[in-house]
Amino acid sequence: MTELAAQLLESPKAPQIIQQVQAVLNDEKKRRQAFYKWMDDDMKVEFINGEIVVHSPALHKHNAAVMFLGT
Repeated sequence: MTELAAQLLESPKAPQIIQQVQAVLNDEKKRRQAFYKWMDDDMKVEFINGEIVVHSPALHKHNAAVMFLGT
């Protein structure tokens, strides 16, 4: 058990704190599952700390330069 967990369990408010943390984790899980259903393999998106981050697609010039450097 971690030190943080041990300290939490010593608190009289432990059940309420654990319920709050569980609610946050459950909400994040639901949002992550919805994200995975929403996205597809052609999208440049990430799910970071509960937020959806959409990246701009690379331009043709960029892709050509990457391929040139890779060969």
